Amino acid sequence: MTNKIPSLQLTGAPGTYEIQAASNFSNWFPIRTVNTPTGTATLADSSATNAPARFYRTAQ
Repeated sequence: MTNKIPSLQLTGAPGTYEIQAASNFSNWFPIRTVNTPTGTATLADSSATNAPARFYRTAQ
């Protein structure tokens, strides 16, 4: 976390991933699509600064 902005590290098979977020485990929404030719990516979620809780998952 930098300046209250969560930083996410994605490690997996090379490809395209949709990063999804939720404040509960029921209502997931896409926040970004990431293409990882090497299988790793780092991204920041600046939209999370006002959320009391935030959970993340990926879909390929």
